[in-house]
Amino acid sequence: MAQINFTLDVSFAAVMENMPSFRPINFSWVIDGLLSGCAFPSHGGHFQYLVEAGVRHLVTLTEFTPPLHLLPTGRLNYLGLWTNI
Repeated sequence: MAQINFTLDVSFAAVMENMPSFRPINFSWVIDGLLSGCAFPSHGGHFQYLVEAGVRHLVTLTEFTPPLHLLPTGRLNYLGLWTNI
């Protein structure tokens, strides 16, 4: 049986740059251009949309962590605030 070896010369960042964006569920601006809210973003397209909308910081109030490997590096900062009271 022949063995086939290949490499893919595409960085993850390049893949994310070309990912189509789509609005996270219930996204809206609370204070136009300054403070927004949405359902928990869980897809790379959600993060791409947030970046394109001008969002620079993502704060979650849940014990769940979004898929951090999908966050656009250097373009969207993440902070999780959750406590078990």
